[in-house]
Amino acid sequence: MKINLAKTLVCMGVSGWVLLMAGCVSAPGSRVDWSQRVDFYTYKQVVDELGEPAFALKQPDNSVVAEWVVQKRPRLTGPRISSNPDAFIHGQPVPEEEVLIMTFDAKGKLIDCKRVWR
Repeated sequence: MKINLAKTLVCMGVSGWVLLMAGCVSAPGSRVDWSQRVDFYTYKQVVDELGEPAFALKQPDNSVVAEWVVQKRPRLTGPRISSNPDAFIHGQPVPEEEVLIMTFDAKGKLIDCKRVWR
């Protein structure tokens, strides 16, 4: 009986640890300090690491501004109260995205990077 209980507790502990670690995995690019890669990284290297951008715009000077969504998570709005007593509305999830906005010069070199939440 004691051996089975010990095995069960060990299995539960290992399973819990695995689930915890899986939940801590961040999206590619979400924890990289991209400001240290300015002037060194190229558009191709960023695409190799993050995949194709969600949005890219070529400027008249042939530079490119591109956006990558690196993390999405729901955010709850606060509860709202209506004049109708039966119309109490609980918090609603609102999507929130972490976006990297990168600018590349005409030769494809990273020249600016901003991280924004929207």
